[in-house]
Amino acid sequence: MKYYLAVLGLTFVLAACSDADDTSGSSDMAQLTIDVTETGWHGETVNVSTRSGETLEELKAAYPARNWNLASIPDADITALVAATSLWTYNEDTKTYTSATAFNNTLKGGDGGTTELSYTADLIFSAASGNIHIVNNGEDNCIRFTGVLTIPNLKAGQTVTIELKSPSGETRTMQASNVSGSPVVTATNVKTTETRTVANNGSVTFTAAPADINIYSISVSKAEDEGFGIYCHELSLTNTQVTWDNVNSRWQIGSDYNTYWRRNQSGMLNIYAYAPYKAHKPDATPPSPTYTVTDDGKLTYEAGRHNHPNPSFSTLLSGGNVDLLYASKKNYARNSTEAAVLEFKHALAKMTFGTITNNTGGTLSINGFTIHGHDKLYQRATLDLETGKWSDHVDYTAGSIQSPPPFASIVIPPLADKETIIPTMPSRELSFIPGPDGTLPLTIDVNTNSSEKFSFNITLQQGKNYTYNISVGKNFEVVITE
Repeated sequence: MKYYLAVLGLTFVLAACSDADDTSGSSDMAQLTIDVTETGWHGETVNVSTRSGETLEELKAAYPARNWNLASIPDADITALVAATSLWTYNEDTKTYTSATAFNNTLKGGDGGTTELSYTADLIFSAASGNIHIVNNGEDNCIRFTGVLTIPNLKAGQTVTIELKSPSGETRTMQASNVSGSPVVTATNVKTTETRTVANNGSVTFTAAPADINIYSISVSKAEDEGFGIYCHELSLTNTQVTWDNVNSRWQIGSDYNTYWRRNQSGMLNIYAYAPYKAHKPDATPPSPTYTVTDDGKLTYEAGRHNHPNPSFSTLLSGGNVDLLYASKKNYARNSTEAAVLEFKHALAKMTFGTITNNTGGTLSINGFTIHGHDKLYQRATLDLETGKWSDHVDYTAGSIQSPPPFASIVIPPLADKETIIPTMPSRELSFIPGPDGTLPLTIDVNTNSSEKFSFNITLQQGKNYTYNISVGKNFEVVITE
C-alpha cells in the first residue's frame, strides 16, 4: 500500500470587519488565528507530498508570472560573455556569441564561467557545442539554438507563451512536453507567438531539432490557484483566496489579514475551506474544475473536460488530477482565546498504477486499459465541507474510459526474468468523485499483445489512494496486486 500525507502546523489570520479607528496595537482589539493541519490519504502521519502536488505544504509555493526578453541583452551580460572565452566565441561580422562547449544548465559567462546570465536566469539549455547562438546585431536580437530549452518549476494551469521564428525561409517545428495543447510548436519566416498550457506540475521543455530556431521572448502567466479558498458568512468572506506570506511566515487572507475587532464582541463563526483555490471560470478553454460554495458549506465540484472527444475521458483525471481538500470549523466563538483548528481532508478517491513486472522472458506489450464504472462515473457532485459527504451526483453518459493516452500502449523492451520496472507514464494517478456512500466500484480491463483481456474488480474509497502493480507471466497471464 502506498501512502500520502502531509501534516502541517500553520497559522494565518482571518480578515474581519474592523473599526475605522482601529490600530493593530490597541490592547482592546482581538484577532482570530487558525491552525491548519492536513490528514493524509489513509490517516497516517507520513510527511510526504502527493505527485499532483496539492498538499497544503505545496500550496504555500508561489508561482509568479515570469518574462524573459531574449531580444534585449543587458550590458552586464555582454561583459560576462566577453570574459568567458572558454565558453563563448564571438563573430564580429554577425555580432553573435556562439557556445564553445556543450551546455546542460543555465547559460553562464564571466571569468571562470561561473556567472549566470541575468536575462536568461533559470532557463536551462541542453545543447551540443556550437548549437547556441546569442545574436546581438541590433536588428534581429535573439537566441538561436538547436537542442532542448527547459522552463522548470511550473504549475499545472499556467500558460507559457514563446515568440519564435525560423532563421531560414523554411517552416520549422519544436516539440513541447508537459502541455495540454498541441505538442507541435511551429516557426515560420516571420515572428509569431505560440501559447501552451502546463499540463502537470513540473517542467516544460521545447526541443528544437534537427534545425535551429530563433527565440525572442518567453513569458509565463501567474498561477491562479495558489493557496486555498475560504468562506465565512459572518465575516463576509466568499471564496476568498488564502495565500502564503513567506515574509511573515503566515497565511494571508485576501488583501488584508491584519484586521481586528473589539475583544468583547460576541457571536459565533462558521468557517469552511477547500484547497487548492480555484476561481470560478465556467467558460475557460478547456474548462477547469469549477467550485461553487454556498454559505451553508456545500461545494459543488465539476471535473474539467480537457477537450477530449470521448466525454468520459474528462473524469479520468477528475479535473486535471486536482487533489481536492476540504475543512470546516463550526460554531467557533469570536471571542475565543484558542486558535480554531481547520483539519483538511482528501475528498476524492484515487488509484495509482505502480510497477510492472515482466516474467515473460521477452518483450512485454500491454495494449491498453479500459476502466469501467460498475454503476456510474461521475462528472459533477456536491461535497458537504462539514461532513465530507458527496450528494447530487451527475454521471457521464459513457460508463467507461477507453484506452486513455497515458496507458494506451505500454511496450517494454526485453528484460531479465522477473525484473520489475516503473514504466514512464505521464499520469499514473487517477482521481475520481466517489459515490454517495464514499466508494466507487470499478473494473479494470488489461489487454496484452497475446490478444487476451484480463478483468479485475476493485473498489476505491474516498480519502484513500490505492496502488495497483501489474505482473505478467510467461504465458502473458496478467495479475494485478495491491
